[in-house]
Amino acid sequence: MHREDTHSAPRLLSSAEFESRLNQATCRPTEEAQDRLVLIGFGGQDDLVSDHGTEATRAALTELGARITSVIPAGHCAAHLFGDRFAVLVNEAEEVEQVTEQLLNALRQPASFHEQALTLRPRFGIAKAQDATDAQDLVRRGTAALQRAESIGGRRPTLYQTQAMPLHATDPRLAEQLHDALEGGQIKPWFQPIHRTTDGSLVGVEALARWEHPERGIIPPAVFLPLARRAGVLSRLDALVRCQAMHWLARVHREHHEAADLTVSVNIADADLVDIGLPEQVLAELEHYGLSTSSLCLELSERAETAKSPEVQGRIREMERAGLRWHLDDFGTGQSNIQRLKGLPFKAVKLDRSMIKGLGRDSHTAQLLKPIVTLARVLDLEVIAEGVERGEQLRTLRALGCDMAQGHHLSPPRPAAAVEAMLSSLVSKPQRALEAAPAADQP
Repeated sequence: MHREDTHSAPRLLSSAEFESRLNQATCRPTEEAQDRLVLIGFGGQDDLVSDHGTEATRAALTELGARITSVIPAGHCAAHLFGDRFAVLVNEAEEVEQVTEQLLNALRQPASFHEQALTLRPRFGIAKAQDATDAQDLVRRGTAALQRAESIGGRRPTLYQTQAMPLHATDPRLAEQLHDALEGGQIKPWFQPIHRTTDGSLVGVEALARWEHPERGIIPPAVFLPLARRAGVLSRLDALVRCQAMHWLARVHREHHEAADLTVSVNIADADLVDIGLPEQVLAELEHYGLSTSSLCLELSERAETAKSPEVQGRIREMERAGLRWHLDDFGTGQSNIQRLKGLPFKAVKLDRSMIKGLGRDSHTAQLLKPIVTLARVLDLEVIAEGVERGEQLRTLRALGCDMAQGHHLSPPRPAAAVEAMLSSLVSKPQRALEAAPAADQP
């Protein structure tokens, strides 16, 4: 069975460890999928600080984390996501009611600080792992359920329901703080390595935005990217992350000769494509950081509607003629058709994690992927798989002829310094990337 069993003292997992567990849960076959994500909130950290002060709130959150780990049964895991937000991954659906009841009893008792009693109002939002495509989608669903629970004021856990709970529901105060985050350097790129499936060699990294909030900790992109899109600052956020990624890559090229050919992949938002100045802007950024055009890969989502415009398609071709590489991202989630692949100068397709979810556990997924890989070969496109969470997925992808892969099985997204510290071993001993998953991914 896939269930974890541990006799070690319970602890709160790091964000990377917990994200890895969530991704594993969403990849389980339907017949085995019993995992539930339980999100826990206390009305918002800002309210706690307003009521009790910063020092008392920090002490209370530390105490809450200890209470959570003290009551969850063996085999389940928990994490402090950010601010007043905690999460528990329950491995068995029938245990959710019991676990939430234990959590409620433990968390509704006042916390103490210098003999002061801090009244707490825990709320619970629950989401089914098998309904989500990945960790971010699962967190979005849990967040929506938690928002619903907080809005109705009840203490009973609220299960996510598609029609009743919009996925963009979140703390409105974060939207107000997002502009300050962009100005204050809180939005930073983390990097996820991309490896060749044949020999494990490191060929590039993907830059993924993270919000390092000074009070709430690491806020996941599932929470703040929808805010950025609605606030009309997604293009600005993408440009900020792109420039930071280029700055980092330029330094890596200078200081790590073994990684001189390393590339960085960045996302180009749908809204960016309508900007007539995009080609000039990206080329100017590359020149400013002393990078060649071959160092940068631009990822365009298959769902991008503006890419259907002849004007935008002309802009994409202009950038390709200048030496920039385009990858078709999220392949399999939108209109996966030959015309889209033939009509634009893509160099690679990135298989969405939903496309590879069943690899190694059912024969149908591999059979569906075979013609996609064959089509890519005919069109002279490389194939990259994202969301690789298990060794059996990686082995099947290699057998199918998939060129590259990324995912928590190989490495979760990490801060720039952590990736840089790993570069020498990743480049000098590439086979290790294929032989062993990171520690956070081990059962």
